[in-house]
Amino acid sequence: MRSSLTGKVTLAALIILVMIIGAAAGTLRVIAGISDSIEHLTDHTIKRITHTDAASSFLSRALAEAYAAAASGSRAKIAVARVYVAAARNELMLLPEHETHDVAAAISADQEMLQQRYIHLADDVEAVLLSLETAITENKEEAIASHSVTLIALIGQSGQLAEAMSALGLREFRETEEELRVQIDVANRALAGASVVLILAAVMTLFLLRRHIVKPLELLAATAQAMSERRDVSPLRITSHDEIGRLQRAFNEMTAALA
Repeated sequence: MRSSLTGKVTLAALIILVMIIGAAAGTLRVIAGISDSIEHLTDHTIKRITHTDAASSFLSRALAEAYAAAASGSRAKIAVARVYVAAARNELMLLPEHETHDVAAAISADQEMLQQRYIHLADDVEAVLLSLETAITENKEEAIASHSVTLIALIGQSGQLAEAMSALGLREFRETEEELRVQIDVANRALAGASVVLILAAVMTLFLLRRHIVKPLELLAATAQAMSERRDVSPLRITSHDEIGRLQRAFNEMTAALA
C-alpha cells in the first residue's frame, strides 16, 4: 500500500496535538488541585477561625456579665449574659461542615472535640446563670459567692478553649498553605515536563520532516542542477513510496530517457 506524504504530515501533526492535549490535561488537573486548596483556605479555614473567635468572644462576654451580675446582684446583667451565650451557640452552629479535603480530614476529630467542649461550656454557663438568677432573687449570699467561684473557673476554661481553637485554626492554615506550596511545585514541574515533551516532539517532527521531505528534495534539486550543467548524475535512491518517492522514480526515468 502506498503511503501518502499528506498522511505522514497529518500523523505528525496529530502526535503533536495529542501531546499538547495530554500536557494541558495534566496541567489542568494540577491547577484544579491548587484551586481546591485555595477554596479550602478561604471558604473553610478562615470561616472556622472567624466563627470560633466570635464564639469565644461571646462566651467571654457572657461570663464577664455573669460575674458582674454576681457582684452587683443585677438580674439585667444575667439577661445580657444569656444573649451572649445564645450568640456564641449561633457562631458554633455556623462552623463549616467537614470536608473531604486532606487537611480538613486530618484535623476534623480535633475540631469536633473542641466544638463539643465549647457547647458543654455554653451549657455550663447557662446552668450557672439560671442558678445565679435564683440566688440573686432569693438573696442567698453564700450561693452567689459559690457561683462567682464557679464563674472564675469557667472563665479559665473559656480561655483554654480559645487558645486551643486558635492553635487548631493556625495549624490548619499552615498545613493548607504547605499543601498549596507543594501543589504549586508540582504544577511547575508538570509545566516544565510538558514543555520538554513538546520541545522534543517538535524537534523529532522537524527531524523526520527533514529526513523524509526536505533532504530528498534537496538531493533532487542538486541532481537537476548537475543535469543542467551537463554533468553525469547517478540515479536517485527511492526513499519512500509516497509523492516524494514517485517524484524520484519519475526523475530517474526522465534522466534515463535523456541519456
